[in-house]
Amino acid sequence: MLAGNADGVEGWDIADVFPGGGGNWGGSYLAVPSQGENIEAAKKLAAWLTAPEQQVVAFQAVGAFPSQVDALADEGVTSDVNEFFNDAPVGEIYSERATAIDVQPFMGPNFFVINTVVSDAITRWDVDGMDPAESWEQALTAYDELGL
Repeated sequence: MLAGNADGVEGWDIADVFPGGGGNWGGSYLAVPSQGENIEAAKKLAAWLTAPEQQVVAFQAVGAFPSQVDALADEGVTSDVNEFFNDAPVGEIYSERATAIDVQPFMGPNFFVINTVVSDAITRWDVDGMDPAESWEQALTAYDELGL
């Protein structure tokens, strides 16, 4: 989370804008394997975990933004204010931005391999401490090796 990695940095804020509109390329999914021992109990647990009410509780506890549309209008989400972000009404802003999404971006057949090349370059710099120019050159080499 940004606040945890920006110790001593002040003045952050969030605005309820997304020039050109927003999009969403998907998220996570829960699955219950058919060969499990407790399939019905697992289905009930998955349904409970993903219920709007539980997602509101998770948002309040750890900031996990709800995926259930019904949870976006809940006062437990919309009333959330974040001190780090200059007391911005983040629950209201995030909910507004989520409900404004009207497209799913196109991901071509090479999206995931190209995304991996770029993500690896960022990780080499951000996590491993590699020189950014060197990491980028390595990314360009990896891209060329894909033969696209």
